[in-house]
Amino acid sequence: MAGFSPEQGPALAAIPPGTPISVTAVPPQLAQLSALAKIEPPAGGTAAQDQSQDQSQDQSQGQTQAATQAPAPRADQALARDLPDMSPEAWTRATLAASAPETPLPARLPMGPGDLISACMKLAQLDGQFALDDPEKMVEQLQAETEAFREGPGQAASALVALDTPDLQRLTEAARLTLDLRAEGLCPLELTGVDPRFAQVENLAPARQRYQEILANAAAAAQVAPPVFAMTDTQEQLAKFLASFATLPQLGEKLGIVPPSDPAFPQAAMKLLAGLAKIPAAEIPFPVQAMLQLASAAEAITTIQKAFGDDALTLPGLLRVNTMLGKLARLSLPKPGPAAAVQARIDELPAYDDIRAGAQAAKASAPTLAASAVEQPPDPPIIDPLQALSAVSKVVMQLLDLDPLSLLMPPPKPPEDPAAPPPQA
Repeated sequence: MAGFSPEQGPALAAIPPGTPISVTAVPPQLAQLSALAKIEPPAGGTAAQDQSQDQSQDQSQGQTQAATQAPAPRADQALARDLPDMSPEAWTRATLAASAPETPLPARLPMGPGDLISACMKLAQLDGQFALDDPEKMVEQLQAETEAFREGPGQAASALVALDTPDLQRLTEAARLTLDLRAEGLCPLELTGVDPRFAQVENLAPARQRYQEILANAAAAAQVAPPVFAMTDTQEQLAKFLASFATLPQLGEKLGIVPPSDPAFPQAAMKLLAGLAKIPAAEIPFPVQAMLQLASAAEAITTIQKAFGDDALTLPGLLRVNTMLGKLARLSLPKPGPAAAVQARIDELPAYDDIRAGAQAAKASAPTLAASAVEQPPDPPIIDPLQALSAVSKVVMQLLDLDPLSLLMPPPKPPEDPAAPPPQA
């Protein structure tokens, strides 16, 4: 069950600030700095890294290791080496021909895992919140959850959805880029002298040191031949396709039926979906659109508070953000160049272990994969309400987390003068 309660309504209603949100335009330098931070230093390192190595007591040993050990391949290089240059459809046909040769296949296979597996994966995302195998009990659960939503989070839905203005969208964009940069070891709030708390809590290196390192990496990358993405387009597609099967072995457990590696899985899954299709979703006054809008707004606010603190929507919080954005807008940064474009493509690749696990799971579940390519399972109309309910439940719980950042750290100092000079390269 989602766990809605009447107390959540007032708690959510207290989040919108009493004054309108006003956020300046997000300067391109923020996205530019995020792209630069992801650039890996070219072979040989940067000048700053070389200097650090010179001061190391283990310099000679490090030089010996560098001379005898080849650097680890990039993710795209490792996958280009290990994956066949086959499209997902070609790989699937070859796998099924070897593992399930008795199953006739259509002239054109689906782009993904097929309708049957896709429908089951949607249900598995509910994490056992509902009695999927008991339609009558599920109707009772949905009616109870609908009422609990109306009496709880639904009371604040309109106020939170009303926050979805261009200003909130800019604030959300700035928050996501700030979190991206923090993941790369640089907090823009500290870099601009606005608020050092987040860097302190996450134990990041001094912002200016990391900033100089980023610029040095970018300068070094600009002096060498542009990197080339090692994988072919079909290998890249295959990697993402195989990774989508990484969680396939757990599918049966989450749905309460046999695992996909069992030849009986297709029949059990079809029976489960047929039972769900009998639920008259139209008879349940389920506010799907309101739930999705609330989930979207709650997710944006959660992201903003994670990046800028639980007071981010207040006047002091917005002043800190606008001060940071104003100072970043005056930075002069180099263009990320082709190295950043290649790195962005590498970052979008699934984890190697997920690709390998997905390939193994797909091979072990070949009969199910074959059935999913040809079966036309029922499309229960209740799935969309279930997904909406699950989505809003998760983000509401995150938004009402009782461990705000302000309780973990001392109050911030007042923002510096927005007209103060930005950090120098």
